[in-house]
Amino acid sequence: MDELDVIRNFDLAMYNSYYFITNEKELEEMIVNNQIFFAHDIDHPPTTKDLEELIKFFADKDDFEKCIKLNKIKEDDKNN
Repeated sequence: MDELDVIRNFDLAMYNSYYFITNEKELEEMIVNNQIFFAHDIDHPPTTKDLEELIKFFADKDDFEKCIKLNKIKEDDKNN
């Protein structure tokens, strides 16, 4: 895997984790070339650190709608 593939897979993992956490896509929709990548452990709820990393990633991409949704999830998790 070359450097460009690593970057693509990193981005794909971040988006997939977002979609998984927000339930915006089914797992089957995230499979690319019979592979699926995530930026967090999907066997467990995302940690605060996981959410903060995703928020930073999407803020760097100026995708503030995703940041708002992730911040809401983070705050809801704190309150439960």
